Amino acid sequence: MHRLIPAVAAIAMAASVTISVSPASADGSTINSAGYLTSDGKRGVVDLTATGAKAVVPGTGPIVVSLGDSYISGEAGRWAGNVIKTSNFGVTDALSYKAYDDAGADEAIKDCHRSRQAEVNFTPAGSASVNLACSGATALSDYSSKSNTWKPGIDFAQQKVRSGAVGVGQAQLLQNLAAANPGRIGFVVLSIGGNDFDFGEIVATCVEGFIKGGPCSKQKAVTSKVEEPNISTQRTKISAAIDRLISAVGDKGAPNWTLMVQDYPSPVATSSTIRYGETYNQRWGDGGCPMYNVDLDWANDVALTKIDQTVREAVDTQRVGHPDRNIQFLELKDALKGHRLCEKNVYPVDQPFGPVRSWWRKGAVDSSEWVQSIRILGKFTRDLAIWPFKTQESLHPNYWAQLAYQSCLTQAYGDGTAVMGGTCLYGGTGLDKNGRPRMDLMSFASKKNPAGAAPEKVRNLATEKFTKRAFKVRWEDPAEVKPGMRFVYRLKTPDRAWKGWLQAGTSHAIVVGTPQKGVYKVQVAAKWGKERGEARSLTYRNR
Repeated sequence: MHRLIPAVAAIAMAASVTISVSPASADGSTINSAGYLTSDGKRGVVDLTATGAKAVVPGTGPIVVSLGDSYISGEAGRWAGNVIKTSNFGVTDALSYKAYDDAGADEAIKDCHRSRQAEVNFTPAGSASVNLACSGATALSDYSSKSNTWKPGIDFAQQKVRSGAVGVGQAQLLQNLAAANPGRIGFVVLSIGGNDFDFGEIVATCVEGFIKGGPCSKQKAVTSKVEEPNISTQRTKISAAIDRLISAVGDKGAPNWTLMVQDYPSPVATSSTIRYGETYNQRWGDGGCPMYNVDLDWANDVALTKIDQTVREAVDTQRVGHPDRNIQFLELKDALKGHRLCEKNVYPVDQPFGPVRSWWRKGAVDSSEWVQSIRILGKFTRDLAIWPFKTQESLHPNYWAQLAYQSCLTQAYGDGTAVMGGTCLYGGTGLDKNGRPRMDLMSFASKKNPAGAAPEKVRNLATEKFTKRAFKVRWEDPAEVKPGMRFVYRLKTPDRAWKGWLQAGTSHAIVVGTPQKGVYKVQVAAKWGKERGEARSLTYRNR
């Protein structure tokens, strides 16, 4: 078993700083620096302490900027899947030890974890990207003199730190970037609010409760974080943060520049989709998802839903206040469904008899989890015990998820002239022409089914061999194709009865892992809006 029993449960989730990781030191001259990436693959560093030549991004094309917390900075971007045994880390190590070095050979701010594969680096042709986000960020900047920890928030803060340097908030960094590159800020993407709601602390309490206590969803101190009056308090903070970003760019951006605010994806399976029984050895020892069923459902259906709803309401507030600005919303809540932590039909890469054995093999993107497993340590164990993993990477979208988000942003951005928001969903097996997971961005209008009519059955449902431990299921459209129609499926395995429906997106194929001998049954149906059509079924016998 590779999970360590914590003396004090501490988890870095939605990027909260924990007692079990080294503090994010604010020392050094790079505290206000950030890396850039051009569409032709060139990397460099800008110093945004002021608006001089050091803040200029090479080129003349549009600049795409990300701001916010760990769910956009690139936390966990080093890893393309999970392993059961820590010593097997190499089979998931996609970006190696330099994954988070955004300022040359180091991090601009230690533990901001601005991944080289972060979603902002989708870099459309002729553009450049700049990542200002920081793991652990909240709506307002925070500095701890005791630990010398600086976390730039979505504000104009200027905070003197222990080294004598002055830390600058993300809104001020953006303002300096816009001033030094007039007319070039074209697309700004924001993720904020999770840490303000203490979502990391919520999950940590749920994990600790599974290991040595009881369900966290029964504790008022936990549930009150996503109830009134805290919801209204956080909505106001998030709305104000969005307003500050609009002010930071102002008229210095490109004509019709766009602000895209995204919500948070569901990172972990529900009670009906988890592949493990409710046992210590399976969920903690093998899967790294130590939570009770009741807490999994509460975290997904209540906590995350209310946080996402609050973010969206804050966006709507700013749309009313800034009718002349193009403010869009990207819904990611269901983007990882089918690849969440401990979900059925995806596995740790070193799973015995699993579909693939390393992240670069064919099919790895389809059979791997896109969220990092939970690793928490005791008060005196420190990081070395789980090296090279970091506690703060726990429960964050990893390498595959960040590439998937790049696909979502690519579709949202288009050619840059009419950026649109919408819902991003899993789009099918394999990688697209850009080497990213297949994702589908559906405009909000396309999800509607005004007549409430159920679509017809899919046609020609069939199987084909994929690998020694997996098979592929293919199908064709119903006779009548509805606008915005997508597909769902469900499975019955040798040891599992039928459970809830899973998203196949607009894909016409899924891959089903076969770790056990016996009969596997699959049902596939078309879905239009909220209406699901009659399913077709097939049976596959794994010998």
